[in-house]
Amino acid sequence: MQLRKALIVGAAVLAAGLLSLTPTSQADPPTGGPIVFVEVNGVQSLPNNPVPVNGTFAGGTYTHDLTGFTTSCTHSTLAGTVNRSARPLPAGAHDFGFSSLHMPCAYAIYTDTWTITPGCVLRANFYDDNVHDGTVDTGPYNLGASFHAVRGRLSIPHACITVTRSGGCTYRIDGDVGASFDEAITTVGGVRYQKLVLDGPGLTMRQQTPSCLGVAGGSITLNNMTFNLQVTGGSTTGIDFRQTLPALPTGGAVAAVEVNGDRTVGTVAMDGVFRAGTKTYSIFGFDAGCAVGSMAGTVTRGPRPLTTGVRDMTLSTLDLTCATPLGVNGKISITPGCVMTLDFPDTPNVQDTGPNVHDGTVDTGPGPAFSRVEGRASVASQCLTMLLSGSSCAAKLSGDIDAYFDEAVKTVGGVAYQELILNGDGLTYSQQTPACLSLMTGGLRLNNIKYDVRVASGTTTGIDFRQTA
Repeated sequence: MQLRKALIVGAAVLAAGLLSLTPTSQADPPTGGPIVFVEVNGVQSLPNNPVPVNGTFAGGTYTHDLTGFTTSCTHSTLAGTVNRSARPLPAGAHDFGFSSLHMPCAYAIYTDTWTITPGCVLRANFYDDNVHDGTVDTGPYNLGASFHAVRGRLSIPHACITVTRSGGCTYRIDGDVGASFDEAITTVGGVRYQKLVLDGPGLTMRQQTPSCLGVAGGSITLNNMTFNLQVTGGSTTGIDFRQTLPALPTGGAVAAVEVNGDRTVGTVAMDGVFRAGTKTYSIFGFDAGCAVGSMAGTVTRGPRPLTTGVRDMTLSTLDLTCATPLGVNGKISITPGCVMTLDFPDTPNVQDTGPNVHDGTVDTGPGPAFSRVEGRASVASQCLTMLLSGSSCAAKLSGDIDAYFDEAVKTVGGVAYQELILNGDGLTYSQQTPACLSLMTGGLRLNNIKYDVRVASGTTTGIDFRQTA
């Protein structure tokens, strides 16, 4: 009898326990779905379209499993690309590809510096089946949670991390490890970031040199190694792993350009003033704020395509004053006798499946159904000049970069404007005076440099890239 009573009581306790667990296991069920699209800064585009990203180390440690020694890293940088497009990706493509890493880490009395072996790319892929539209996939993963950071794996191909120890030892690392991408945007030092977290076992040390004395072997476990990751040039809405496909474009190819309601063939004077943006000096990795600037030139009105040698826009004046890593301002301007040319075919290379323009000044924003008109800006050799304030340092630049024309007409100080945006890598230094001390080398990146542009005689309906002639 006592045994029977004990069994009954035990069964009742077990049943109560199971019942008490049931609401927890069913609470907050997943509300999303599998990844079908990755959007970057609100832009949606063609398949397999890489967008540059970079980041800095934010925290975490790693453990050498053989010795049990745990260490942390500082002042680390990471750079690569994210694929902005529909999923699944084609064979050989990956969600993220990282080609640059510099990560110094304290190891006992030494410093172990991790870099990516030349010719290698680290590949991160995400397979989560509970993502949402909007950057709301954030937080730790819990079974049954409605929202959590996007889950995946980082793969390091064979011997694709090279570690150089300050004492002379060198070894390689490869394998794969858990990865998560937290979509929540945080601001650090005025810069908007999202978080890439690498965590868990799976990495192997190999190919140690004799000076490692046999101790640089075995495996490594990462402990929430976190990088603050941004879209190069600035994150706005950030990287979004989405559960739905974007809307399809609704327009067509550029058939004509209308200015203030007029489509007759001719050129129309325009001018503008600097509104916002920064530039990056590649040799220093220095992001410089810009303060003032102006531009002036012409827009070609009439049907498209244009005859050979005729451009959509031609700028004879473009000034931009920004800070420099040397502590003085630098002014970029078009070299006398030169021009900057801009063409806006709205071809499908960045924003959408274009060309995708519409009648009326409605091609505005990142899209995809309606997106600002896309093109390229070009300057010939030595046709941009940079002068440093209070110095005889002068440097010449040339190249071509992305250009966007946002047709939305807005009013600033009672004047109607539209927006011209210059963005991206592509400008390189070609020569400099001795006073520059050979510091003006490499490239110059423009980060969403925006000019408020108006028709010189006054903007009414504005400049309209149209799909009908």
